[in-house]
Amino acid sequence: MRRTATIMQRGISLVEVLIGVALFAVVVLFTANALALYFDNATTVREHVKANLLAAEGQEMVRGIRDLNWNTIEALNIGNS
Repeated sequence: MRRTATIMQRGISLVEVLIGVALFAVVVLFTANALALYFDNATTVREHVKANLLAAEGQEMVRGIRDLNWNTIEALNIGNS
């Protein structure tokens, strides 16, 4: 009887190890997915911030031209005059 109990305990511990490894794998996969989403969102936010800063700079330039004089628009032409 004692030998049967020992074999049963070995089998149960093996099942426990398999369940533990499976849970660890699930946690690692969820963590990797969360990190991937975080880095993707960080890139998107960085691009939006750059776009907003460039738009604000363009608005400041247009306001500056408006406030100075409309004739200064000719000075901005880079092409052939």
